[in-house]
Amino acid sequence: MAMLNTPTNLPEDPVELRQVTELLAAEVKAQALMIEKLQHQLHGANRHRFGSKSEGIPSRSLLRNNLPVDGTTAIVRRE
Repeated sequence: MAMLNTPTNLPEDPVELRQVTELLAAEVKAQALMIEKLQHQLHGANRHRFGSKSEGIPSRSLLRNNLPVDGTTAIVRRE
């Protein structure tokens, strides 16, 4: 799919304008479906590459527990 260029001249006829709008809506839907498909493929590839356990501990929980991602001891200063 090619990137959408800004139209230089839109039709002034309401029927033609509606047709252009329907084409654009169909393109947006097709792109949204493609994005969803690619995200699913990426998730599956990451699961295959890293295993399901790598998804088990989100980085937020490491930050919440004041542990850096590499597992070393962190010093937290609170003011």
